[in-house]
Amino acid sequence: MDIVVIGSGAGASLLVRGLRREAHKAQWILREGGDKRLAWELGAVRYTEDEAFFDEGILGVDAVVVADTSPSAAVLAAAMAKKGAAVYFVSYDDRLSRLLAAEPVQFGIRRIFDYGEILGKRLFRFYYEEEGMQTEVFDQFGSALIKVRVEKGDVFCGRRVRNIGALEDLVLVTVNRGGRVLMAKGDTALEEGDLVRIIGKVEAVDRFRRRYGVAVPRPERDGDRRFIVFGEGAKARAAQRALVRAGADVVTWGGAQTSGAGRPFLRDLSVTDAMEDMEVERADGFVAASEDDGMNFLTVAAARDRGQRHCAMCMCDTRLMKVADRTQAEGIFSADLLLAREIKKALLGPGDLSLHLFPGNLEIYEIVLKEGAQAAGKRIDELSLSRGFLIGGLMRKGESVTPKGYTALEAGDRLLIFLLPESDWDLRKFIPQRSVGSMITELFSL
Repeated sequence: MDIVVIGSGAGASLLVRGLRREAHKAQWILREGGDKRLAWELGAVRYTEDEAFFDEGILGVDAVVVADTSPSAAVLAAAMAKKGAAVYFVSYDDRLSRLLAAEPVQFGIRRIFDYGEILGKRLFRFYYEEEGMQTEVFDQFGSALIKVRVEKGDVFCGRRVRNIGALEDLVLVTVNRGGRVLMAKGDTALEEGDLVRIIGKVEAVDRFRRRYGVAVPRPERDGDRRFIVFGEGAKARAAQRALVRAGADVVTWGGAQTSGAGRPFLRDLSVTDAMEDMEVERADGFVAASEDDGMNFLTVAAARDRGQRHCAMCMCDTRLMKVADRTQAEGIFSADLLLAREIKKALLGPGDLSLHLFPGNLEIYEIVLKEGAQAAGKRIDELSLSRGFLIGGLMRKGESVTPKGYTALEAGDRLLIFLLPESDWDLRKFIPQRSVGSMITELFSL
């Protein structure tokens, strides 16, 4: 596809990277502001006059994504839509989102993405549906990827993966140990403090959580929960709104007071004294959503020190996601990443080869296995895959299959592949040789 992304708002640069990784043509145009380093790195061009956006070369592309925070962005998007462009608009103001959504014909915009709403829904799901355990759901595979911290005394602490009966219907993907990310194998022994990611069918994951109590049971949504949200700005306001709508009592701290969204904590105290005063350990959850990642790290550490297990951190800089993964926060989210992922999914849908936008060192691909690929017709254990490469999901004729070493792969299988960047060469085994010169070369060149 030929796609133009306009603006330097949250999610724009990540979207451009993701589209190019899949060999789509993605042009990035800036109107004002923006990170100069990123602009140079991604070859962004800058237009100072809005008339330039009405050139046929832009209006005629497959999609135009407007991700600009300036007040005139909505006017520009509507004007381009009126001239026939397929416009997708990112709103960073919930009031503007409601206005545009109320008059879809008037503005002509294909779809509106509400930055705050996307983050708010994710936080709601984390606290109310995932019981405080971060989960990535892969709908195409009927699978879920969960994050579990190995604590002292756990039944699987000190045991090798192949000897853990609880993992029979699941696949252990990665082990984050002391800052190093390892792809787990049968002989990998789990240690106290390991952060592991496990994937499996949704029902198998649910059984694992219930059996081993890796998530603290929560009552149904009944309005009696209490949360503390730290920060000010769009992310903090989005968190407040989502939790207040769910009927929770929300205490806002750090200047993030908005109308109808929580009770402000107004006392001027140090972080540790404020935590004590608010009795953070008695809350149902603590959300660090300030515009300063350093303060987010600090407040989560202080909340954990007070005994609060259910901490969520909303990151500004996605490059810090892999660092944040080593902290004691159960949920780590990037509004930019969530937004870029949502837009990419809306634009492209599931392709024969698609990259999931995922934080940290781990890369996730979906690949439809075709005739002529080296892996077609072979068992997984016959492929001699490198240690940083793992098949975590398999859909065959509409049925989800748990991939094991003895599983024979067939043309038409849709595979969910997890890999560390140094192991991406093995992707060649899953793509027909006639395609290697185009798609895979493009992937490796980035």
